[in-house]
Amino acid sequence: MSEKSSKKKPTQKAPKQKEQKEKVQQKEQKEKVQQKEQKEKIQQNEQEEEETNQLKRPKQEQGFFQHFWSLASLDASIRIEAAKALLETLIECQKKCEKENKKKTPDFDPVKQPIPICEELAYALKRLIGGLSSSRDAARLGFCLALTEILRAFPIIPLNDILKSIQTEHKLKSRMENPEQRDSLYGQLFGMIAIVRSDRVSSLLNKFSSKNLSAFISGIVVPMTQTIISVATHRVFIREAATEALSTLLVQLDEAEFKIHVLPVFQNMMQKTIDKIWPEMVSTAIDMEKIFEFEISSVSSKHWKPGKVVQLEHFDALVSILKRTVYCLPRVHSLFDRIIDDLVADPNKELWKPFWSKILDWTNLNKDRFNYLVLKTFEKFFVRLTNRDDISFLVSPRFKEFFFKIAKVRSPLSDAALYTLDLIGTLRTNSDAETSKIAHFFLELLEELKNKNKIASFLNLGSISALIKEDKIGNLVLDNLFRTFSVVKLPVSGAKENRTKTLDPDNSSESDLDLGSHANSERVWVLNVIHSYIVKCHLLNSSDTLLLRSTNFLFLHSFFDTGSEDKKKPFPKQLQTYLKAELLEPELSDRLRDTCQAKLLNILQHFTSIKSEAGELDPKNLNLLKNILSFEVQLLETKGLDHVMDLEDSFKSSVVRAIENVEKISHMLSDDSLSKEEKNSLAAFGDLVAHSAIQMNFEPDEFEDLLNDLISCFEKIFITKEDTSEPYEVLQEILLGLLIKPNAVFRVISMNAFHYLVLSQMSQSMIISLFSIIHSTNPEVLSNPTNDQEDSEEEDQDENIEEKKEKKKDEKNEKDQNPGKKKPQKKKGKKLRKTE
Repeated sequence: MSEKSSKKKPTQKAPKQKEQKEKVQQKEQKEKVQQKEQKEKIQQNEQEEEETNQLKRPKQEQGFFQHFWSLASLDASIRIEAAKALLETLIECQKKCEKENKKKTPDFDPVKQPIPICEELAYALKRLIGGLSSSRDAARLGFCLALTEILRAFPIIPLNDILKSIQTEHKLKSRMENPEQRDSLYGQLFGMIAIVRSDRVSSLLNKFSSKNLSAFISGIVVPMTQTIISVATHRVFIREAATEALSTLLVQLDEAEFKIHVLPVFQNMMQKTIDKIWPEMVSTAIDMEKIFEFEISSVSSKHWKPGKVVQLEHFDALVSILKRTVYCLPRVHSLFDRIIDDLVADPNKELWKPFWSKILDWTNLNKDRFNYLVLKTFEKFFVRLTNRDDISFLVSPRFKEFFFKIAKVRSPLSDAALYTLDLIGTLRTNSDAETSKIAHFFLELLEELKNKNKIASFLNLGSISALIKEDKIGNLVLDNLFRTFSVVKLPVSGAKENRTKTLDPDNSSESDLDLGSHANSERVWVLNVIHSYIVKCHLLNSSDTLLLRSTNFLFLHSFFDTGSEDKKKPFPKQLQTYLKAELLEPELSDRLRDTCQAKLLNILQHFTSIKSEAGELDPKNLNLLKNILSFEVQLLETKGLDHVMDLEDSFKSSVVRAIENVEKISHMLSDDSLSKEEKNSLAAFGDLVAHSAIQMNFEPDEFEDLLNDLISCFEKIFITKEDTSEPYEVLQEILLGLLIKPNAVFRVISMNAFHYLVLSQMSQSMIISLFSIIHSTNPEVLSNPTNDQEDSEEEDQDENIEEKKEKKKDEKNEKDQNPGKKKPQKKKGKKLRKTE
């Protein structure tokens, strides 16, 4: 029976629960209906107010009222233009009003009687003061700006009336909801900011006598400070802006009047204990020190010692107060800036290290918000101390350990660490010793991150390139990168046999493919970093030796190897500076070599002597290209190195001829008697010759003949100076052939050469041949190909597919017959590649 009764009890309580739910639902519905009715009443009242305001509106064009809408724009430039236009119209209206007043009352004395305000100005003041609390877009900022400028431009406006209207318009009421309270508080704050920034207080303080001055301060300045402090007490997120307004107001006061009238307002706020005092009050106390030589111990001797706020005895209190500023995140509280500025300005440098060590204690809390503040404190110190010699205390072992720990894990905090790295890289110190310490910090970070992040996501090497302009430090960075590229520590333990295998993804087993993908990912990371390094160095005009060393590294691994027969053969000693090892472990795959070539082509785009459409000449790039070609000759002469292409015997002589002609062009460019057009034509021809010589490594047969034609054209145009159009016609054909190639480098170089060389020398026959080449293609064939052409193209494609299949079968048979034989590298001429 007990079990049955226990089962029946919930059925008896069910109807009661339903009744309670129904009652709750009914109450909620009633509340919703009441809220709707209240909203409708509020809307009706607003419409009635708008109608009454429309009746009171001055008779002006629609553009005058449009200015108020533009003041709320999110675009700052639109707000500024609207404030200017509104001020100009109000000045004109006030001038008209004063002229009419003089006509009506010719005995009017502006000294004894107040000057009347025009209707437009009165309407603008009411609307601007009312709009200070508006939450529409950026209305508060725009209306505060306009009110500030109007108060500055019209000293006839009584300041007492403005203060009273702001206090009454935005007065807090007991029945207000939180959003309404917030808007009214913002209205009071922005109103006080407008009065303070209009400089009306400082101008009136200079006019009043001693008797009237005390009355003005007690009647205007004291109520303003009380209003600002009361606003700050209601909302935490308004306090910092309120203290900024207070500091701008205090600057305008005299020390005696401040201590008599204004200081008593702050006493209750500054007498609080360390755990209860506002951080904003500490900021205000630091400002008072600088303005009035004020000591906070004179107000609160129990908690503060005599002297400055920022002193060694106060560090514990200051750090605990800074710890309570996390409500500002991600923005850092202004108290950090005030304390660090005071520390840096102090000649006692011994205070920096203990304060920084107390900030570093926050890292023991293992909380992101405090770790973020540590990073930002480091940035603020570093920015202020970049021109000083002693900043090594910042990059302490504790900070390194903390920074490496953050950078290893992908998180929003690691993005903040990346920003810190960029900041360190862009700012340099005057001391080489301090710069080298920071560079070693980067090197240690590279070593920590290379196995954690395959892409340089946490370490933008552009920051290093901006920092490193000294060759010694730059070589340290490059040595680290080259070492990482040369010997990749494979994750498989005990796989000694696999370390020297050719890890080609096209010809490898599954285990080898895993090892090859790991090696390729490590090396692609290095290539991406070096590519960024070269581009940044070139844009920042860094050291040419570092730029050439990194570019030569890409050139070496793009086209040269120790030979396909003996992969274990070490590189020559004179080239081991580009490997930091005797040989590559594991060897480069074909895919990775293609990546090296693509990076090299992308970098060559930056090595053009003529920049921008204005024809700015930069002959330094031509010297860089000449040095790359000289390095190529050195590689060709080095024993034990083989080019990845099948080259003819004349290849080296063609490169040497190209170097000789580039040297001639660079020597001719040093002549100051040449005009700008002549120098541009020489530089364009030099770029054409140098890039064609480099491009021979991709297409040896085609570009070797093209280079010989270019050299003969150069001799006829610039050396013998033959008065014929033949060399220009040949040059035009060469340029047109280069323009149609899928290569961004030659598009830029060909356009420069065509502009500075061919365009001014074009004859009638050259123009006719140019148009004949342009119109040589039949548009009907391109738009409507016949079925025969389509069939022939399909047959060609089928034949190519069958040929590929047969080649794959032959390769498999050879592999089965000779399992130990390795796949030879490609030795055929390659087509021009598209740049990245």
